[in-house]
Amino acid sequence: MNSPVAAAIPPPTVPPNPPIPADPPAAADPPLKRDDNKPCNLPGVLPTPAVTDIPQASALLALDQAHKISTGAGTTVAVIDTGVAASARVPAEGLADYVDPAANGLQDCDMHGTLVAGLIGARPAPGDQFVGVAPDARLLSIRQTSEMWSVANPAGGNPQAEQKGGQINALAGAIVKAANAGARVINMSVLACVPAAHPIDQTALAIAVWYAAVVKDVVLVAAAGNVGGGSGTSDCQANPNTDPLTPGDPRNWEHVVSVSVPSWFSDYVLSVGAVAAQGASPDKSNPANFSMPGPWVSLAAPGVNIISTGPDGNPVNALPARDGLTNIYGTSFSAAYVSGTAALIRSKFPGLTAAEVRCRLIQTAHSGPRGVDNMIGYGLIDPVAALTYDLPASCPRVLAETHREKLIITPKPAPPDRRPHNWALAISAAVAAAILIPVGLLRRRGRRSQ
Repeated sequence: MNSPVAAAIPPPTVPPNPPIPADPPAAADPPLKRDDNKPCNLPGVLPTPAVTDIPQASALLALDQAHKISTGAGTTVAVIDTGVAASARVPAEGLADYVDPAANGLQDCDMHGTLVAGLIGARPAPGDQFVGVAPDARLLSIRQTSEMWSVANPAGGNPQAEQKGGQINALAGAIVKAANAGARVINMSVLACVPAAHPIDQTALAIAVWYAAVVKDVVLVAAAGNVGGGSGTSDCQANPNTDPLTPGDPRNWEHVVSVSVPSWFSDYVLSVGAVAAQGASPDKSNPANFSMPGPWVSLAAPGVNIISTGPDGNPVNALPARDGLTNIYGTSFSAAYVSGTAALIRSKFPGLTAAEVRCRLIQTAHSGPRGVDNMIGYGLIDPVAALTYDLPASCPRVLAETHREKLIITPKPAPPDRRPHNWALAISAAVAAAILIPVGLLRRRGRRSQ
């Protein structure tokens, strides 16, 4: 088996002066058909972890303490996924369906979007201790993809590639539609992985993420991806970690082998990796072995032994696999924790911009021993800290990483002390770059503009 090839792919760009994207009715392009050979997934319950107990991820993130401060009231979260099977406990509203345009986004044969929505916003109920991260948030569902559907009339010899291109275009349309519907947070736990050596056109998606994040002020959250399978990401390959020996490219874009879409639009999207920590684990920054690394990874959240709600609203901890049920895991569910936390922040601090919410999440994250890396980004989220810490309006933690090469290579002499002046210039330069320079040029140097 051949190893994936690094292609030194340039980071994504947004065209200069992009147009405001259109928002047509949802449509499947290419048209899809239901694959009758694939039965719908039905979640189930394994003995461990106990679904009636407080989930380990909830304990790790201290959600009970966070809910004393915010429950997400007044915030709308859009779930772009495989649809959501709504229940009294997860009262999602259907917005659009890019798989079956005759449907409304509230059908979920995959049972992926339903689990994600439960993690984000399930209400509490008698009989168990499960509750979503933002239980009072409003949930919107857009079905953008499904493994149970395939291309109806393939035009060429590679229907999988044809469907992937259609999914990326559908994702662009779904982002625009969710932003126009008033979503303040958009969760994207479904993704596509593209070999760096064989890029595909993502212009429509680039414009969509720019429009949602900048024009409509939406917090965009995406799963980083699972290496080698799980959550529909079998094309995802591991990228190398950060390289401290290349200060001009500290996040190691030069050696990317597999691109995670939409995560790699990291100036606009929070890409979320998974940690394997559980409960009161002392090593809270230990990355899960399936979490796909990449220079776009921003944050991390729990991704193993997941408990969420099924189509009837009752808690589940397993999905069908080849040899029976298996515990739920994946960066898809890590992303849901970040989206829920973003909803808590937007509810608590309604005046913050999307960029300031992203900054608050990053500033309060718990980094690993390497500092910023390509497995967990700036670290494990801390909802309570994100809701309570007194933070500066700017993002000095991000600026320190962004301008690391300037601070190391060109230090200023001690007398006179011009450091406040230099920092002001650096911050001004970062703001100007975010306004004037295409995002690809920033990414090429490993820079971040939040």
